[in-house]
Amino acid sequence: MHCLPNPTEQLLVKAILSLNTESGYKDFLTWQAATDFQGVLPKSVIRLLPLIWHTYKAQLITNPQKDRLGGLYKKSFYNNSRLFQQLRPIVDVLEQGHFTYAFTKGIALHTYVYQDLGSRPMNDIDILIAPGDFIPALDALQQLGYTRKYPRLSVNTYIRGEMHACTLTHETLKDIDLHYYPAPYHPQHLTNDIFLNDAQIHTFRGLLLRLVSPQKLTLFLMLNYQFINEWHWIVDFAFLAQKYPVPVADLRSITQQTGLYQATLQQLLFLSTVCDLNASEEINFYQSQPTSLTNRWLIESKSFRDSQWRLSVLTNARGLSTEQTLTMSVLYAIFRWYYRSLWRTQPNEFVGKANRFIRDILNLS
Repeated sequence: MHCLPNPTEQLLVKAILSLNTESGYKDFLTWQAATDFQGVLPKSVIRLLPLIWHTYKAQLITNPQKDRLGGLYKKSFYNNSRLFQQLRPIVDVLEQGHFTYAFTKGIALHTYVYQDLGSRPMNDIDILIAPGDFIPALDALQQLGYTRKYPRLSVNTYIRGEMHACTLTHETLKDIDLHYYPAPYHPQHLTNDIFLNDAQIHTFRGLLLRLVSPQKLTLFLMLNYQFINEWHWIVDFAFLAQKYPVPVADLRSITQQTGLYQATLQQLLFLSTVCDLNASEEINFYQSQPTSLTNRWLIESKSFRDSQWRLSVLTNARGLSTEQTLTMSVLYAIFRWYYRSLWRTQPNEFVGKANRFIRDILNLS
């Protein structure tokens, strides 16, 4: 499954979650020996390396990768510090507007789990918003100098569920993802209500932050990453599960709406092995459910659906989300984007950009 680590990557997860630093560091060294540091490391690996540095800094003194790991930690600390500095005006605007909202993912995880600002990199600020508050909250945030990253996409694009979150960008600050729906590909089934109805207020670094509850955050992580080729969320989940009870039974009401029983089963089976999650009853329930075409498509091959979503953003091609086959409109959108994007690329960056785009679109690893 795409959102779970392969056997080699599992060694890195074990190293981070190990309670014994000696055996944990051995797992890291085994992973390191099997990893090509001269090649392109997966995004989830890069996101976990600052935590490796924070955990095993003493052992890494003689490691040939110590400078790289230390550099990633410093970069993460700097970027996260900047991100938290930009939060206050955002919080003020959201509170003054009396919007129903909650911060999720990185902001919430730092408050509940990661007290050290360098351990877990954050790329943006994720905010769940009640559907009725989406447009006024969007307008209020734009008054702070943020602009929509994809201005040609109408607001109705998000309301219809063609995009589950609106990305707001700024000239000097980190992006904001304002989530109209909780996760990609689920908009016709789910709303943010299940995660907003018990939001909590916590103080972190002098700020009063309205957050998705830690229990619901565990479920949000599972749901949000089912369709994404990233697995660093496993570590986030495990650390949350160590401190807070995980309401695994609440997954049923979510899964009954999405129909993704087998996808959820794969996640639960893996989580039960890496963080001692007591989910035997739920696992038995999901194993008893018939395998649907949707589940098989998700677990075995999601490349086409990934390309639909990415192309609808990158090319602004209307109607791609409804295509069920590789039609001429899809092919035309691909070639049009290639031509326009690569034409503006400097010669020395051309090959690298083309390779990255192919990998992103087709989700190749």
